[in-house]
Amino acid sequence: MKQSKPSASTSQAGKEFSASKGWLTGFLKRNALHNIKITGESTTADEGAAKIFPEKLAKIIEDGDYSADQVFNADETGLYWKRLPNRTYIAKDEKTASGHKESKDQVTLLLCSNASGDRMLKPLLINKS
Repeated sequence: MKQSKPSASTSQAGKEFSASKGWLTGFLKRNALHNIKITGESTTADEGAAKIFPEKLAKIIEDGDYSADQVFNADETGLYWKRLPNRTYIAKDEKTASGHKESKDQVTLLLCSNASGDRMLKPLLINKS
Protein backbone atom coordinates (compact mmCIF):
# COMPACT_ATOMS: atom_id res chain seq x y z
CA MET A 1 0.00 0.00 0.00
CA LYS A 2 1.48 3.34 -1.01
CA GLN A 3 1.81 5.97 1.68
CA SER A 4 0.87 9.24 0.01
CA LYS A 5 -0.60 12.63 0.79
CA PRO A 6 -4.42 12.81 0.59
CA SER A 7 -6.19 15.36 -1.59
CA ALA A 8 -6.91 18.86 -0.26
CA SER A 9 -10.55 17.95 0.46
CA THR A 10 -9.50 15.23 2.92
CA SER A 11 -6.76 17.10 4.79
CA GLN A 12 -7.56 18.74 8.11
CA ALA A 13 -7.48 22.54 7.88
CA GLY A 14 -4.25 22.73 5.90
CA LYS A 15 -2.26 20.35 8.13
CA GLU A 16 0.44 18.38 6.35
CA PHE A 17 -0.34 14.64 6.26
CA SER A 18 2.57 12.27 6.80
CA ALA A 19 1.84 8.54 6.85
CA SER A 20 4.41 6.88 9.07
CA LYS A 21 4.95 3.14 9.28
CA GLY A 22 3.16 3.21 12.64
CA TRP A 23 0.17 4.96 11.09
CA LEU A 24 0.05 2.40 8.25
CA THR A 25 0.34 -0.51 10.70
CA GLY A 26 -2.51 0.92 12.78
CA PHE A 27 -4.65 1.51 9.68
CA LEU A 28 -4.17 -2.08 8.54
CA LYS A 29 -5.02 -3.39 12.03
CA ARG A 30 -8.11 -1.15 12.41
CA ASN A 31 -9.44 -2.26 9.03
CA ALA A 32 -8.56 -5.95 9.46
CA LEU A 33 -6.27 -6.03 6.42
CA HIS A 34 -3.23 -8.21 5.86
CA ASN A 35 -0.62 -8.55 3.13
CA ILE A 36 -0.41 -11.63 0.90
CA LYS A 37 1.74 -12.64 -2.05
CA ILE A 38 -0.14 -12.97 -5.34
CA THR A 39 0.88 -16.02 -7.31
CA GLY A 40 0.45 -16.65 -11.00
CA GLU A 41 -0.84 -19.78 -12.62
CA SER A 42 0.57 -22.94 -11.12
CA THR A 43 0.96 -26.34 -12.64
CA THR A 44 0.81 -29.69 -10.96
CA ALA A 45 3.98 -31.72 -10.80
CA ASP A 46 4.36 -35.49 -10.78
CA GLU A 47 5.95 -35.77 -7.34
CA GLY A 48 6.48 -39.52 -7.61
CA ALA A 49 8.43 -39.19 -10.85
CA ALA A 50 10.43 -36.27 -9.41
CA LYS A 51 11.52 -38.40 -6.43
CA ILE A 52 12.84 -41.30 -8.53
CA PHE A 53 14.35 -39.21 -11.34
CA PRO A 54 17.73 -38.47 -9.64
CA GLU A 55 18.35 -42.20 -9.19
CA LYS A 56 17.45 -42.94 -12.83
CA LEU A 57 19.65 -40.10 -14.08
CA ALA A 58 22.60 -41.25 -11.95
CA LYS A 59 22.23 -44.77 -13.41
CA ILE A 60 22.14 -43.43 -17.00
CA ILE A 61 25.28 -41.33 -16.35
CA GLU A 62 27.08 -44.29 -14.75
CA ASP A 63 26.04 -46.81 -17.43
CA GLY A 64 27.05 -44.42 -20.22
CA ASP A 65 30.32 -43.55 -18.50
CA TYR A 66 29.60 -39.83 -19.00
CA SER A 67 31.80 -37.18 -17.37
CA ALA A 68 30.46 -34.00 -15.76
CA ASP A 69 31.62 -32.14 -18.88
CA GLN A 70 29.22 -34.23 -20.99
CA VAL A 71 26.09 -33.86 -18.82
CA PHE A 72 24.04 -30.74 -19.56
CA ASN A 73 21.00 -29.23 -17.88
CA ALA A 74 18.65 -26.78 -19.59
CA ASP A 75 15.71 -24.90 -18.11
CA GLU A 76 13.39 -22.17 -19.27
CA THR A 77 12.40 -19.08 -17.35
CA GLY A 78 10.23 -16.05 -18.01
CA LEU A 79 11.72 -12.57 -18.12
CA TYR A 80 9.17 -9.80 -17.45
CA TRP A 81 9.78 -6.15 -18.20
CA LYS A 82 6.44 -4.63 -17.15
CA ARG A 83 5.74 -6.34 -13.84
CA LEU A 84 2.94 -5.27 -11.53
CA PRO A 85 3.42 -5.67 -7.79
CA ASN A 86 3.00 -9.26 -6.64
CA ARG A 87 1.60 -8.38 -3.22
CA THR A 88 -1.74 -6.88 -2.17
CA TYR A 89 -3.81 -6.20 0.94
CA ILE A 90 -7.00 -8.16 1.61
CA ALA A 91 -9.41 -8.52 4.54
CA LYS A 92 -8.29 -10.90 7.31
CA ASP A 93 -11.18 -13.30 6.66
CA GLU A 94 -10.20 -13.67 2.98
CA LYS A 95 -7.64 -16.25 1.87
CA THR A 96 -6.87 -15.15 -1.70
CA ALA A 97 -7.13 -12.12 -3.96
CA SER A 98 -9.22 -12.40 -7.09
CA GLY A 99 -8.90 -10.78 -10.48
CA HIS A 100 -5.11 -10.96 -10.79
CA LYS A 101 -3.72 -11.74 -14.23
CA GLU A 102 -0.02 -12.11 -14.93
CA SER A 103 1.50 -9.61 -17.33
CA LYS A 104 1.96 -10.91 -20.87
CA ASP A 105 4.91 -8.58 -21.47
CA GLN A 106 7.55 -11.27 -21.23
CA VAL A 107 10.07 -13.26 -23.17
CA THR A 108 11.15 -16.81 -22.48
CA LEU A 109 14.80 -17.63 -21.92
CA LEU A 110 16.35 -21.09 -22.25
CA LEU A 111 19.48 -21.38 -20.12
CA CYS A 112 21.89 -24.33 -20.36
CA SER A 113 25.11 -25.41 -18.64
CA ASN A 114 27.08 -28.60 -18.11
CA ALA A 115 27.37 -30.32 -14.73
CA SER A 116 31.01 -29.30 -14.22
CA GLY A 117 30.05 -25.64 -14.70
CA ASP A 118 32.82 -24.85 -17.17
CA ARG A 119 30.56 -24.65 -20.24
CA MET A 120 27.54 -22.36 -20.37
CA LEU A 121 25.69 -22.02 -23.64
CA LYS A 122 24.44 -18.63 -24.82
CA PRO A 123 20.86 -18.02 -23.62
CA LEU A 124 18.18 -18.73 -26.20
CA LEU A 125 15.57 -15.97 -26.35
CA ILE A 126 12.00 -16.72 -27.43
CA ASN A 127 10.15 -13.44 -28.02
CA LYS A 128 6.51 -14.60 -27.99
CA SER A 129 5.61 -17.40 -25.63
